[in-house]
Amino acid sequence: MVLSSGYGQRRLHQCSSAAIKNQKATWSTGLFQTSTAGVFAKFKNDLMIPDASLFEFGSETPQNDKIRFPNVAECAAHLKLLQAFYHTYVKVSSSTALDAVLGIKAEPRTVYRKIYINNNRQYKREKVKVRDDTFEERQKAKWNLYLVLAAARFLAWAESVEKLDESVASQAMSLHLPPLDVLMVWHALLLNPSWFRSFEGRRPKRLYDTPFPWKAILMSDIEQHKAIDADKRDYPYRLPDEAVAWFTENARLEPYLFEALMREDRPRKIKQLLKSHGAPRPNNTPLGMTVDDIDALLNKPDILNDIEINFLECCRDAIGTNTIITKLIEAVQRQASFVNKMEKQLWIRSPAVEGTLLRAVDRYSKFVKLFKLYPNTILVPTLDIDLVWHTHQCSPSNYDVGMLKVAGRLIDHDDKVGEGILNPGLARTKDLFRIRFGQEYQVCHCWDCEALLSAAASHNTETRPDTKAIARRVSSPTPLSIGCLLFPGFQALDAFGPLDALNILSYSAPLTLSLIGATLSPISTTPSQQPSAIGQTIIPTHTFSTAPPLDVLLIPGGYGTRGSPPGLEDAIDFIRSRFPELKYMITVCTGARLAARAGVLDGLRATTNKRAWLDTREMAPGVKWVAHARWVVDGKCWTSAGVSAGIDVVLAWMEEVYGREKAEEVAGVMEYERHEDSRWDPFAVANGLPQDE
Repeated sequence: MVLSSGYGQRRLHQCSSAAIKNQKATWSTGLFQTSTAGVFAKFKNDLMIPDASLFEFGSETPQNDKIRFPNVAECAAHLKLLQAFYHTYVKVSSSTALDAVLGIKAEPRTVYRKIYINNNRQYKREKVKVRDDTFEERQKAKWNLYLVLAAARFLAWAESVEKLDESVASQAMSLHLPPLDVLMVWHALLLNPSWFRSFEGRRPKRLYDTPFPWKAILMSDIEQHKAIDADKRDYPYRLPDEAVAWFTENARLEPYLFEALMREDRPRKIKQLLKSHGAPRPNNTPLGMTVDDIDALLNKPDILNDIEINFLECCRDAIGTNTIITKLIEAVQRQASFVNKMEKQLWIRSPAVEGTLLRAVDRYSKFVKLFKLYPNTILVPTLDIDLVWHTHQCSPSNYDVGMLKVAGRLIDHDDKVGEGILNPGLARTKDLFRIRFGQEYQVCHCWDCEALLSAAASHNTETRPDTKAIARRVSSPTPLSIGCLLFPGFQALDAFGPLDALNILSYSAPLTLSLIGATLSPISTTPSQQPSAIGQTIIPTHTFSTAPPLDVLLIPGGYGTRGSPPGLEDAIDFIRSRFPELKYMITVCTGARLAARAGVLDGLRATTNKRAWLDTREMAPGVKWVAHARWVVDGKCWTSAGVSAGIDVVLAWMEEVYGREKAEEVAGVMEYERHEDSRWDPFAVANGLPQDE
């Protein structure tokens, strides 16, 4: 079924991307900050934690000689694992504590330059600090070191697994979970099936026969331990105690690589060795520890225990010339693109994730059949099919059996193919999929399109689905991140009128609010040049540099928009830098002056306070200023006339985004009589403004 609707085309994609952005922003800060406690609705309880039924595995072995393709639970576990990989990269790359451990710090140089002093007609030597141009490159050493150590640790773990007793290894779930860094390398290796089958000159028998531990990743049998805690924003990974004990005893390594690098109780010599890894070296010599450095320590075993000796041996293997480790690192790095795509889609938080994965498994089964039907054709998967394909490859024995039976041969997954081959291959696959199965191949997988498909699939097939009604149901409420720009001398009602309307909306719709200023100090409605005026102050929740991603930016006006008082240029720069990411920008009164000075209104229709209209038009001639208008909408820019018009423009915006019923409900609670005609403007007449052309 293909769903098409003007309403859906106009609204659903922006709704789903707003929801994803809002959840990421919320998790990145760890809490929802609001102007006053209890006024804005908290959205934490509405975050989409997948229902437990999504992870019900059912039978794990083929029955009635059926092919064992991945199921929804395994694909869902895969999504969680990819999130854990992503957040591990973020944790390692952004850790300033790890910078300190590895000796990574900026080393600016002091140089002297000659400058000519015109008044004295002579040259003078001036001391200048020059930035360390090696710093950013040395910061990358953290993740690179993590990867090479992970690859070396994987080899140690794999060797231990291959030594397992046959009866133990034959039990699918008998393998204890390995550490996350080991899982990451194992995962990348399995996504290169032909290489895995001949890994180190032979097929790893134990790892080949063992399905990937999806169920153990989700939940162990011991006290319902969750290896990956999806309830937390960084998807932390913790091993069950028995897995820690097994890895420590058999691989003779520490279970958590990041914590191992951060250990405070290491011998001083090992600390010095690690600290040398990211430090700059003179004369352009290679960065980092060397094999000779490590061997010098290993020759002093009396100061080291077995775990520390094995750690150093891993370091030596990692920085040596081991080509296997190099290939493993490259495999992990190639998968980074797919991990980033999955993090961007954030399907694991989507309200339609079960339907998304059910359809993906079905589409994958059809995709595999194309290999047999068109044996000499390069077939390229879509993102959802690729997720299931990756999940299938992670259990190599099942994968090979399935491919031989359905595709007629073993299918490799070459992740080194360039776009010159992929693009025409994708176009050909799209045509063949439509011809053989009568379905579209490349479809939108945003949250709301997926929710539409799920809703339509459950609809009574005897009647035509009302796609507009379904679209309204699955896309409402729309989570939005709203920011209000504040500066000294903002007009109180410009900000507080719209904000109170949004407060009321938040009772029934999930919203987050950021009050954004140059600093976190209280901001007054009275500019500094009017200390005797009555005014109010408001405390920002964020500064221009710490504000989260925004969907909507509200810009009030006021006396503070005149001239260039301290901090105003920073506010204008903030508007300019954030405008591309916004879905809506709403200005009230002379807030349009700030937007115009930022250059974001050039070529667009806009309006402002009519008492300031002539002056504003002269200040920004590149804007198509409309004199007779209560508010003006041009694209994503909503600009209103003076002060009280801000309430009308916000209510009109609510009607556009949430529907007329919601806007009327908010106005009713406020006991506010709306002006619904955007052209109604008696103040333009009162100020003698010319009619618009």
